[in-house]
Amino acid sequence: MKLAKKVKNNFWLPLTLLKIPSRVNYQVERVQLEPTTRCNLKCIMCGNSDWDREKEDMGIDNFKKIIGEFPYLRFLNLQGPGEPLINLNLPEMVKYAKSKRINVGFNTNATLLTKDISKKLVSSNLDWISISFDGGTAETFEKIRSGAKFEKVIENIRGLVEVKKMSGKDVPKINFAVVGMKENLEELPEIVRLASSLGVKKVEINNLVYDFTGREYVNMKKSLENQSLLKGDIGHAEHIFNDCIRIGKKLRIDVHSPRLTPVNDSCRCLWPWVSTYVTYDGYVTPCCNLADPRDINLGNLFEESFNEIWNSPKLRDFRSRLASNNPPEVCKTCPMFTGISLGILKFWRIWY
Repeated sequence: MKLAKKVKNNFWLPLTLLKIPSRVNYQVERVQLEPTTRCNLKCIMCGNSDWDREKEDMGIDNFKKIIGEFPYLRFLNLQGPGEPLINLNLPEMVKYAKSKRINVGFNTNATLLTKDISKKLVSSNLDWISISFDGGTAETFEKIRSGAKFEKVIENIRGLVEVKKMSGKDVPKINFAVVGMKENLEELPEIVRLASSLGVKKVEINNLVYDFTGREYVNMKKSLENQSLLKGDIGHAEHIFNDCIRIGKKLRIDVHSPRLTPVNDSCRCLWPWVSTYVTYDGYVTPCCNLADPRDINLGNLFEESFNEIWNSPKLRDFRSRLASNNPPEVCKTCPMFTGISLGILKFWRIWY
């Protein structure tokens, strides 16, 4: 793509973020795409195992077709409600995206991160990998991430770090993604220390999310509501967060913690203006928190082009309502809308 087109597109970005119009001239540079809806764990904060959606993988041909719909694509997150490494095409997907000069990464539970897979990912020049890590001890970790083995995950992470070191490459960048909850609150500092011991340089602590209207969350709300740090001693939780940050500075670990009190930003969520989510079967949805196309979808990339979807009446109406005081029902309890998430700063940070 010619430099002039990229410069022009970058010109539209600040105007889009400033005005949040219903019709957007900015062309999407960031996409989240689900390689699979299957998962090998039953984590207590995830509704995947209770979800009645089809458990399928994306094929490589469909992947290439979808990538072709985004000529301005620069950042790709290969992540959905499933475990990406279940899809055996994942290394090839990464390699293809890198051939298009796209920054690409994904989140994983690391249970399937074998030495062989690590070698394939490192050789493909994967940019970043985020490892879900929710306990500082085996007991807590395995209670939260049911089906995972603490020591095996540790071994797999060490294997990836070793392969990366042997290759002499700086990528993939490795970070921990932690869901902060009452179950693991006291162990968060230990997770930071573990990250340091494993050569992981970034720890991202996130709030537990359970209150969406999506059908995969229906059976989770009651069981997880009391686990939320938002419903506990916020002062104590913030003290733990600050302790994590202090330890991180000492160990040279970049630690980010979530907001526990809302702010009064206007239109805090910007997903439908600057990015999009695509399911394994081609459906476009407003964001990653609305991954089930039966709840809401804006069109299918195997039936129409993304250009047709991006400023379609349906998406323009969605944007207008999200920018108002009466957002779509599916957005009303989302942390991005209620001001608990870190807004645009958080949005850019997850893409490195």
